[in-house]
Amino acid sequence: MNPDTAFRQIPLVWLVVAIMAGAMLYLLSPILTPFLMAFIVAYLGEPVVRTLGQWKLPRWAAILIGYFLILGILGTLVLLVLPLAQEQLEQLIEKAPTYKSAMLGYLQPVLDFWNSYGGSTQGTEQGDDDSAGSVVSLAKDAAPQAGDAVGKAVDVVARSGMAVAKTLMNIF
Repeated sequence: MNPDTAFRQIPLVWLVVAIMAGAMLYLLSPILTPFLMAFIVAYLGEPVVRTLGQWKLPRWAAILIGYFLILGILGTLVLLVLPLAQEQLEQLIEKAPTYKSAMLGYLQPVLDFWNSYGGSTQGTEQGDDDSAGSVVSLAKDAAPQAGDAVGKAVDVVARSGMAVAKTLMNIF
């Protein structure tokens, strides 16, 4: 084998390895999520346990206090962030028509410019009146697919969160 050819194939090999590792992580995510959460809790709790141990507290008591402290902080953050996220999502939903009309306002000059130089929009021959309509129809066609992807992502996050909650319930 020519050394130059072998040197050029190294990035391809690493790309294949990275894709396979990513696929394995994706497929094993329901199993690995509790371990990842346990690692995070242990990583965050170790300095707390060490500090409490220096105060002559038994290790088991330091671990329990550390767990409750970390879970309390995380619970407080969730309780503070979720209402804010819900409020912002509601505002986004309310303002979506305004954003849509603003976006179409920005796109219309671009589509007009495109059509003035002989460009076409999705093979239509009707011209400027159909340009905005074709963009809107493309967006309407893409919206269910995007919504489906978001729904799947939310479902995966919810299932992972439930796995973590079940693990925590088993611990305590």
